[in-house]
Amino acid sequence: MDELDEFFLTDDIFEMVRLDFTETQHDVVEKLRDALTRNDFKNAEILVHTLKTIAAMMAEEALSHMALQMELGFKNKENPTEDTLKNLEAEVKNIINR
Repeated sequence: MDELDEFFLTDDIFEMVRLDFTETQHDVVEKLRDALTRNDFKNAEILVHTLKTIAAMMAEEALSHMALQMELGFKNKENPTEDTLKNLEAEVKNIINR
């Protein structure tokens, strides 16, 4: 088990996850807004589920929690407020720009 733990905690793996985050999540809020405009809650749910998972892998707890709350709302077909979307966008940009 120690060898497996060491594999997952390498700097190279962490950097790969960060690069993936930057490449795939930089426009996630724009995609969310588009899905919500079309009342496509299923796609919105998938988008925030992916965001939540990658954020958790990066130990970005605040972003992961924000995405979880949105995911739960989408399951109930609830639209997030514009402030919520702006906060999510700011957190994503903050992580990308570190």
